Parts: sequence; structure tokens; C-alpha cells
Amino acid sequence: RILGSVSPPTLHEIGRGMAVTLWSDDDYDGDLDAGADSDGMAGEPRIALDDFLPAVLRRPVFANHIMHESITVETTDFEDHTFCGMMFDVRCTDEYPIERLDIISVAVRGALGPMTVYMAPNTFRGKANNKDAWTLVYEGDHERSHRRFVPLQLPTPIHLAAGESCGIFVHSARPGDSAVVYDNFRGARPGDRERGLLTILPGMAALDCRPFGNTGLWGEGFRDRREFVGEIEVGVRWRLWNPECHDAFSVSFRRAARCLLLCATRQDCIVHALSDAVLFYVLNMCRWDWFEPPASEITDEDVIVQGTTDNLMNDFDSEEDSDASPLLWDD
Repeated sequence: RILGSVSPPTLHEIGRGMAVTLWSDDDYDGDLDAGADSDGMAGEPRIALDDFLPAVLRRPVFANHIMHESITVETTDFEDHTFCGMMFDVRCTDEYPIERLDIISVAVRGALGPMTVYMAPNTFRGKANNKDAWTLVYEGDHERSHRRFVPLQLPTPIHLAAGESCGIFVHSARPGDSAVVYDNFRGARPGDRERGLLTILPGMAALDCRPFGNTGLWGEGFRDRREFVGEIEVGVRWRLWNPECHDAFSVSFRRAARCLLLCATRQDCIVHALSDAVLFYVLNMCRWDWFEPPASEITDEDVIVQGTTDNLMNDFDSEEDSDASPLLWDD
């Protein structure tokens, strides 16, 4: 019973009864035909994976479906203010065995109009007036919708690997102060949890109807300590279990894997007849949360809005720092 990852064995080595080390085809970047002569005759032929190796010896590392599931992030909505947009950061968790999250759409409400969505790597901080630091990921016109969120479907999703973050700027070019709804930053709330797929951090409200402009209706371009109001739809691509990423999985999954392998060492156990390759393949095909209690399964509520992870002011006083324009409905 061998764990590890090495170059593929040759056909001659397998023929001699060599103990083959298990490995994943996703981890091997070498030339599988190395050792073959120029005329195609093999002096020391390498294995062609698709033709010779069974599936149990070439376990995939990631799920082969990009959108394994989609989750909609719903933020709190105190109906505090409206203006031209919101600039904020989002961060993908590294607490779960995720390869990446794909941000599919961003939904907002308000008078809307000519809407654009921009993305900046890592964070929006220090980039508020630097258009060159941002990439336009959405552009379109929308009718006003003060009561219901309107999704802005991104033609190309924003990819976030585990632990990565990015800045998002949702903006409307409609003149005035009624385009996009947002909230005051009230600090971390008692219902917030530290673990979730996506964390939405507080940001800045845009007061200028020109993207990245710095002269708004009230003489300034941005107001800090504001929160995005809306929905963000994300798709998840999960990692698949392999010995090399065992520690990335939950305690319950690791215990189940250990229990299965220990059972296989007992001669009186039915799984003793299975090789490690087969047992690893079974675990590889198990979803990351199959061994979790039902209450711990990921739902929409697991995607959280976190007050802050930075040294922002948690003692925010909404009365002293409110925007000049109140939220007014006209429908």
C-alpha cells in the first residue's frame, strides 16, 4: 500500500510486477511518450493513460464540471441611501476544499439606467480614481426597479481561487442620486459567521455619475464606510479528494477516509479485498460534504456578509455619518 506521486511506470516495469505508485494525471506535466524512438517505435515505452491505465490509477483532482452548484448571496437591506454605485471587495473562502468560485451575476435595485460593472484584482483600495486598474466586465441599460433586484449577468464570470479577493465596482451613469441602493456600514452584526463561501466586505459609495469620477453631486466622488445592497450569484468548482490534499477536507471527511482505510487492513472486513487504488477512487468520487451532519451542508445562508476584516471603524454612527440624500421611492 503506497502513497505518493511519481512519473508513470514503463510497460516493462509493470510487466515485471513492479509496485506501482498511485498518481493523478492532473498532476503530471511530463511527456508521456518520452523514451520512444523518432520513428515511433518505443525503446522504453511510456504509458498512454487513456489506453492503458484504469480510472482508479488516474483519479481527477478537480470536479470536471465548472458549475457544480450555484448560490445566491443576499445582503442585508436597511434602505439607507441611493446614489450612483458601490465599490467594494469580495473574498473567496479557503476554509472549504474549493478550487475556485465563479461570480456569475451581480444584482442591484434603484433607478438603475446605464449600468456597468468593473473588476480589479485583490482590492479596490487605492484604485477608486484609477480606471486603468479596472476591467469592464458588464455594460447594459436597465429600467428602474426600486423593489426588486435586477441581475447584471456577466458575459465572462469573475474567477476567484480559494483565498483570493477582488474589487467590484457597480456603477450607473444616470444623473442624480437615485440610481443604486446601498447601506451605511453598521459594523459586524451578531448574526455574521466567520465561515462562508464568499465574504462581502464594506466599501465606498460612488456619488459621481461618471465612472471613477471624483466630483459628485455633493462635491465629492466617494463616501467611505458603506455596504453593498443586492445579490451576487456564484458558481462553485470543488476539489476532489486525493491523498495529497487530504488536509484540505473537513474533520468528518478525514475521519471517514481513515476509518475506511483502517477497515481495509482487517482480513475479516469485506473491503479488505479491495486495493488501495479502488478505495482511493471511491473516496475521490465522494462529495466533500458527504460525511457532514445534514445541518452543516452549504446553503445560501453560508455565504455571509462580514462587517470587516480590516481595521475599519466598527463604532460607526449612522446619524453622524449619513449621506445627504435620503432614499426616496417614486413607484
